[in-house]
Amino acid sequence: MTRTLFFDQHASSLNNETIDTLTAKSAKIINDLSSLEGVEVRTDEIKTLSTTISGQVKLAWKQRFYVQKSSRIVTWNTIFATVNNTRASYYEFNEYVRNSPSIAQA
Repeated sequence: MTRTLFFDQHASSLNNETIDTLTAKSAKIINDLSSLEGVEVRTDEIKTLSTTISGQVKLAWKQRFYVQKSSRIVTWNTIFATVNNTRASYYEFNEYVRNSPSIAQA
């Protein structure tokens, strides 16, 4: 069975961040994870969320990451540490059956 790690990265105008903040964080995470042997990473498109607070529209952006590893050389703890170097996330695993396509094929 192949395990897939899911996590989201966020940016919010409430924290004086922009979509460029999320794009930069995402690029760093993708580069850092891609440099690890046997690690595949894929992302969804960035989603924009909006809310009105005290009459002002506030925006937030979210991007979901999917990570699989095919090597025992790299541990999940190494992957967590690599992501946490940019910004800590809440992590979730999902199990796939052995014959399901890898995230690289999705």
